[in-house]
Amino acid sequence: DADPKHAGWQRDLSVSYDNVANVLKDQGDLSAALQSYRAALVIAERLADADPKHAGWQRDLSVSYEKVGDLEEARGDIAAAIVEYENSLPIAQSLADRFPSHLQFQSDVKITTRRLTQLRAKLK
Repeated sequence: DADPKHAGWQRDLSVSYDNVANVLKDQGDLSAALQSYRAALVIAERLADADPKHAGWQRDLSVSYEKVGDLEEARGDIAAAIVEYENSLPIAQSLADRFPSHLQFQSDVKITTRRLTQLRAKLK
């Protein structure tokens, strides 16, 4: 579980999984990239659950959902991509509501909402 004494190490591991996924995606191995992004997501979920008020962990979780969603879109599974973005949006919105002057959080909501609109349009 998310031991607060090792949360930074766990985040580092999550970032490493993301980096591996990025390389695998660039190499065209989308299935392996998805596994690595999902491994990063599991860690992000654990950190966010362990400390719900930690804005950084919450944003990491929101971004992790979007990375999985982007890869699902690249794999051609638009419905799965939508689910991931739908998981991301409430987290992004919560951060934007909690920190109304934080420009990155405000931008995250706009970007996530725009991506959801684009993805939903692809299903029509």
